[in-house]
Amino acid sequence: MLKRPDTKATSLERVIQQCLLTAFEDWLTVVAKPLPRVKPEPVPLQPYPPPPRPNPKAKWIRDMVELCLELGDLDSCRTLLFDYVLRIHGDLNIEDVFKDVYTPLVSHLKAAMQKNRKGITDDPFCEFFKTLISTYMAKILMSKLSAPRLQRWKVGCGCADCTQLNTFLNDALPTWSLRAKQERREHIELMIRRSKIDLDFVAIATRSNTNPKTLVVEKRPDLSREYTWEGRKEAAIEFLKSVGSDREVKEVMGEIWEDVMGAVKGKRAFELQMI
Repeated sequence: MLKRPDTKATSLERVIQQCLLTAFEDWLTVVAKPLPRVKPEPVPLQPYPPPPRPNPKAKWIRDMVELCLELGDLDSCRTLLFDYVLRIHGDLNIEDVFKDVYTPLVSHLKAAMQKNRKGITDDPFCEFFKTLISTYMAKILMSKLSAPRLQRWKVGCGCADCTQLNTFLNDALPTWSLRAKQERREHIELMIRRSKIDLDFVAIATRSNTNPKTLVVEKRPDLSREYTWEGRKEAAIEFLKSVGSDREVKEVMGEIWEDVMGAVKGKRAFELQMI
């Protein structure tokens, strides 16, 4: 006697899957929200790197992945990762998405996977990490000769001091100094505070060993290093290590592993392929 298909179970699975897909739609809202900015400490020139920030975007993805895994629904997990998480929406550029979402997501995602006894070489995570690493190599690391454009800043009132500040903010120099009377120094500090770039891009300090005193504006090394090859190379190696061991990442990347190594060593640019 032939066994009838379990239509109740199939129907229930469909309902659950539809609920997951509906929940995934929230991603469009989650990814568009800016991360909370951290109020600077009262002591200028904070130590580097800054303390880790809460990341609701990475946590949201982790929660959805955990739900899919606990329900045993790998199809919905794949849909979440490829049709939602890997999409770039609106005016978000790839550098911001890696900084705000993908890079912090790795540890969150691995925690959810470990909790459910999944590894980075298991489906659908193997293909997801292969795509993520490939995108990082092509769009973030780039070639040794390429230089990412600095974010264009426009701060201040347009006076001579503010013009010099803007020139500094939009070039690759790490430090700018203004030796001037208190009124001019306080004006620059006010312009920096109003723009809020002191929260995550520069730190300011006043040196008292000169007359008049000197205001020092310094770009944070953990942010400005992305504009040098050595900084991008170190960050790429850190990113690969965060994903897994050399053996694991090599297995994930498969036939394009040598291309990854060539890109990290600066021998050739990584060419992004359809995976």
